[in-house]
This record gives sequence, C-alpha cells and structure tokens, in this order.
Amino acid sequence: MKRRVLALLLTIVMIMSVFTACSKADKTADNTGNTSNGQQSDVTDDNEDDNNEAEELSILKLYKEKGSDGEYKYTETYSGYIAYMEYEVLHLNPEDAEKYPALNETLENLADGVIANVKSIFEDTKEAAINDFDPDNTDYSMVYTIKENYHVRRADESVLAIAQQYEAYSGGAHSYYATLPDNYDTKTGELIEFTDVVKDLDKAYERIAEAIKKKYADSIDMFISDLSFKEQKNNEVPQLFMIDYDGITVLFNPYDIAPYSVGQVTVKLSFEDNKDILDEKYFANAPTSYAVEISPFDEYTMDIDDDGELDTIKISPIFPTLYEAAISVPVIVNGQEKDIKDDSLYTFIINSFLIKAPTGKVYAYLECIELNDYANINIVEITKNGASDRVEIDGGISDPMYVVDQSAGYKWIQGVISDPNDMQLAIRREVFGTCYISKSYKVGEDGSPVSDDKYYTFDSRLDYTAKKEMSFKIVDEDGNEVGDYDLKVGDHVYAYRTDAATFVDAKLSDGRIVRFNITKNEWPYLIDGVEIQEIFENVIFAG
Repeated sequence: MKRRVLALLLTIVMIMSVFTACSKADKTADNTGNTSNGQQSDVTDDNEDDNNEAEELSILKLYKEKGSDGEYKYTETYSGYIAYMEYEVLHLNPEDAEKYPALNETLENLADGVIANVKSIFEDTKEAAINDFDPDNTDYSMVYTIKENYHVRRADESVLAIAQQYEAYSGGAHSYYATLPDNYDTKTGELIEFTDVVKDLDKAYERIAEAIKKKYADSIDMFISDLSFKEQKNNEVPQLFMIDYDGITVLFNPYDIAPYSVGQVTVKLSFEDNKDILDEKYFANAPTSYAVEISPFDEYTMDIDDDGELDTIKISPIFPTLYEAAISVPVIVNGQEKDIKDDSLYTFIINSFLIKAPTGKVYAYLECIELNDYANINIVEITKNGASDRVEIDGGISDPMYVVDQSAGYKWIQGVISDPNDMQLAIRREVFGTCYISKSYKVGEDGSPVSDDKYYTFDSRLDYTAKKEMSFKIVDEDGNEVGDYDLKVGDHVYAYRTDAATFVDAKLSDGRIVRFNITKNEWPYLIDGVEIQEIFENVIFAG
C-alpha cells in the first residue's frame, strides 16, 4: 500500500508541476480577456433599473471543451472500466475572444498543454491498471482514474480567475485531489501574482494564520505549530489563491500544511475587511451580482446576507461508483447540512453553481444530468441558517455548439453560468428531431430563471436535406409573412428558432427564413400534417 500511495503522490506532483508550468509559460508567451416542475416559464417584461450596474465591470462568457478516455474490460467476472480519464479546458465565447485577444491566446495555449499532458499521464495510469487487473477476482471493483476539471471563480473585464481541480486514484486507501488556481489579467492575458494583489505580505500572512487557526482550531492545531509561511513569502512555494469578486481566497491542498484528513485548507480575506493590504483596483468595480462554479471538494466563502460576517458553503454530491447515480447531495452552510435528495432526484452528473442574484439573495443552481443526457436544474436558496427545499425545473445549461468549428471534428461542449443576468439555458424537445433549444434567462425575484426572449434558438446546427416537395411561407425576423417558398428535393434548411410548440423557423442557404407550422402527434411532430421524416432525410429522434 505504501508503494501505491507514494506512486500516486509522485503522479500528482507531476500533474501539478506540468499544469503550473503550462500556466507560467503562457505569461511570457502572451506579453505581446418559483416555477413549478415542468417547462420553464417565459417572462417578457422587466422594468428593472440597471443604472447602478452600469458602472460595474461586464462579465465574460466562457464554455468548456471536455474529453474522456478509458480502458474497458469485459470478462466472465468483470464488466466495466478499469481505468478512466476525463478532462476539461476553458475557452472564451467568440465575442469575448475577439474583444480580448491576448487572454484568448493564453487560454488556447493552456488548453493545448492541458489536453496533451492529461492524455500522456493517462497512458501511464492505464498501463498500471492493466498490469494490476485481476480477471479471476470476482470482487474486483478498482477503477484507476485521472480527472481534471475547471471551475470559473471570477470572469469580468478585470480578472479571470479559474480553478483547475485534479483528482487521481491508482490504488491505496484513498484518492488524492488538488486545486491549482490561476488568475489572469483580462486585457493582457498575463498571470496576476499574489504580490500584485497583496500590498503587505507580512500583514497578509498574519491574517491568514489567524483565520486558519480560528477556522480549523479543532483539526489543525495538533499538527501545525508554526504558520509563518516563510516559503511562500520567499516565493519558494508560490501561494495558491483566487481573486474573488469580494476578496481573495487562499488555499492549501492536502498535505501542504495539514494531513489529508483535514482536507483542503481555505480561508478568505474579504476586501471590505482588508482594504489596507488588498489592491483596490481588483475590487472597486467588481460585479455585485455573479455566478461561481464550485467543485465537490471546494468550499466557497462569502457574506450571504451582507451582515459583515463571512459564511461558508459546500455542495458535495456523493456518487458510490463511476456507474451509479447520486445517492446524496448534501448542501452545507456554516456547518448546517441539508440533504436535498429525494426519490425523484436521479442524476449521474451534477454541476454546482452559486449565484449572487441582483436582489442580493444567494441561490445554488444544481444542473443534474440523467441517462440519455436529460437535464434539469434544482434551485436551492442559501441563507445563513442553511438551504431551502429544492425547486426543480426542466432544462439545463445550454451547450453552445455554435461556437465550435464543425470542420475541426466533434467536440464535447458544456456551457458555463457566469452571469445571473444572462444565463443561456436549454430544454430538450422533439420539434425538429430530438434537439436542444435555448433562451437567455436571468435570475428572477424568486430565484427561478425568467426570460425576455421571444423565441428559442437551436443549440446545434441541424442541416436537413429535403426529399419531398411542399409549399411554405417565408417570414422576416419579426415573424411576419413576406412571401411564398416552394421546397424542392435536395434543398438544405438550417434550424434557426422555434416557440417549442407551434412552429420552427429554418434558414435557407441564401439567408431567407422559411416557417414550418408544427403540430404534436403521438410521435413525432407533424409539419403541415406530414411527418418530418417524410419531408427531410436523416432526421434523428433519441429514445
């Protein structure tokens, strides 16, 4: 067992050094950005006065590119993965990529390095799993894993703070995990160092030590007698930290200053309480309404109700194995735990976002993904005293396939919520084959998403070829009929927008919009009384 633990730690050290090297190298290279259960409700009127928000920094939009690989074994006694790898990398949406070219280049370079290195490391993990696999052991259940995920902690015109979360298991008593955060200047794409944000290191580490001793008094004092942080001060071990919207979070991974049993050690220095040591330029105009993605290992600290006291929030879904649905989703607020699971909550993937709404209230949006990629969002209000009962709505975070150059091949894309005032959420429907359609939403006064959008747009570029001649109407962008169109065999149409109930608008190759009036049959939808498969080739319905 000691051999396995040592090998595991060496692997993690290699992972951490590789990705830190990627990040540091980029700096030099870039010195040259309540609804009830069921369908989401659409709200078309919003008279909020945004004048106070006009001075705040705009929030960036990002998406994730994801990948996975695995070694699968099928024997008389075992069926499943013996080694599994997954990774995520972050990209700016096209609009922000164009606006912040230096940051975009930094992220693209970082992504290339992450993908190459995770795949390389996984080859060693896979080899170890193959060597250790025992097909004669009827109780064999070990899956060697390497997982690398990203979480966006802050994304605005000043700072992009991202946390790279690593988890690995290759035998032994437990897995190991580590968080490696990086903070980038949005305009230059350069790394922001701890000393760029903190003006007085001695005072900062005094306060960090005090906060650690206070927060971890019951678990860390017996192991730590000296919290001088000499190595960090001398930059022998760069301080891991994240620039939040309201301060900085300083973190230490397992084994850094405490045993594995303590977990990650994280403390928050709020800007409000530390204006004398934190540089004002990173916080003065920071957005007051924002969304933050957190990992199951992560604890987020914020002032929930603006009473001047910091609160801690942790959401840690529990999945028994790689193949099983969540059995528990505890939401822990200031040590008060509430399990939001019930018989109707069934999910294999949970993406957790904390949202500070324009109203000042705090919500957890839990995107739960089931079999066949069905998704719903569970909404929980967070107060100082704990979490409310969940409200479930149909849909999930939009996966904006339109951002991907299809000529580059298939990519698994996942959207990110970073702005509570502009969340692209999607629902799954069968209006034009099985498809995902989305709108832009904002967090409403009760915490549920509301939209001013008139139409849903299609997340994927559905390109259908006609095989039947029919007559339809041409409409303008406002939906007004402006002419007739005779669909001919071989014509291409591209899914554009829909109301999800009575029509689908598609674009022709010349940009004109043709309207298909749809009616719901038992299966499938009909276009002018004709089944869609009779009109177009290669229409796919899932399920």
